[in-house]
Amino acid sequence: MSTRTSMTAAFAISGLLMLGDVFAAPSAPAMAPGDTELKALYWQGHESLKVGDYDTALARFKDLENRLKKRDPGSADATVYWQAYTLMRSKRLADARAAVARLHREFPQSRWSDEADALVTSQGAGAVAETVGPGDQQAEAVIEGALTASAERAAPLLMQVVKGDYSPKIKKRALFVLSQLGDADSLARVVEVAQGSDPALGLEAIQMLGVSGAGPELRKVYAASTSIDTRRAVLRAFGVAGATEPLAEVAKSAGDSALRREALNGLGVAGGVDALVDVAQSNADISLRRKAIENLGVAGATESLLALYGQVNTPELRSEVIKAVQVSSDSAALLELYNRAKTPEEKQVLMRMQQEMSHDKSDEK
Repeated sequence: MSTRTSMTAAFAISGLLMLGDVFAAPSAPAMAPGDTELKALYWQGHESLKVGDYDTALARFKDLENRLKKRDPGSADATVYWQAYTLMRSKRLADARAAVARLHREFPQSRWSDEADALVTSQGAGAVAETVGPGDQQAEAVIEGALTASAERAAPLLMQVVKGDYSPKIKKRALFVLSQLGDADSLARVVEVAQGSDPALGLEAIQMLGVSGAGPELRKVYAASTSIDTRRAVLRAFGVAGATEPLAEVAKSAGDSALRREALNGLGVAGGVDALVDVAQSNADISLRRKAIENLGVAGATESLLALYGQVNTPELRSEVIKAVQVSSDSAALLELYNRAKTPEEKQVLMRMQQEMSHDKSDEK
C-alpha cells in the first residue's frame, strides 16, 4: 500500500468528499477519521502496509476499530475491510475470509461489503495471468491476483485492464489496485491515466493519487493541466493526501478565486492551520477570508479561532469565527468566546449555541 501522508482521506464519518464506486477504497473524506489521534493511527496502518509490515498494519487497524466502536460505531466498518485487505496482502487467505465474514455479520449495511467480497473470491490468491483475457470476469481474476503479486508483475496487467474494453466498474477497481502498489512506476501509470483522454477515469485517477498520498505526482498533474475542473479535482486530492504546501501556494496566490476557495477547503481537510490563518488575517477579499475561517473549524483549530476573534475587525468575520468554533464542537471554546463577546447579539448567539450543544449531548446519552 502506498499512503504516505497523514490525511483526507478519507472514512465516511468526515463526509466531505466521495470517490464513488472504487475497489473498496474508503474515499476522501470517506478515508480518515476527523479526530487527529484516530487519523494518525489510520495512516500509521497504511504506512506499515506500504513497507510490507503487515503485522503492525493489522494491529493499527484493529486498534482503530476498537476506538471507533467507542466513539462512532457505525463508521468502524472500513477498518474491518482494511484488516481483510492486509490479511490478503500477507497471503493469509483464510483469515481474510473470516474478516470479510465478520464485516457482513457486524455491519450488514456496510458500503464496503461488495468490495470486501471481491478481495477473497479468488481461490488462487497471488496467481497472476500472463495476459488479460476478454471480458470482465477475466479482468477480475487479474485484479484479484494482483493483490498479492509483485508490483513489477501486476502493474502492466492492471494497466491493460484500465486501457482495455472492460466495464467502468472493473477499470476503477484495476486503477485502485494499481494506485496502491506503492512503487514509482505504478504511480507514474496512474498519472498517465489522470492525464489521458478519458475524463471520468482521469478524475478517478486523481482521487486515487490523493488516497495514495502521492503529492509529487499530483503536482505534475496540476502543472500540466489547463482545465479548472481538473485542477479543482487535484486540489481536493491534495487535501486527502495531506499535502498542505501546494494547497497553501494556491490559496495565497492563484489568480482564479474558485481555485483559491478549493485550496482553502483542501487545507481544512489536511489540517493546514498556518496557511488558513494567514489567509484569514490577510487583505484578501472578504469571501476568501470567510472561507479560510470556515475551514479552520473543519480542521478543529479552536486555539487559532479564539485568537482570530480578537483580531478581526468586522462583525461578519467575527460571526464566521463563532460558526467555525461551533463546527469544531468545542464547548470550552464556545464558553471562552462568550466571555470575550464584543456585542450583546454575539453573546445571545453563543448562548444559544451552547444550549444546542448541551441538548445534543444529552440526547446522545
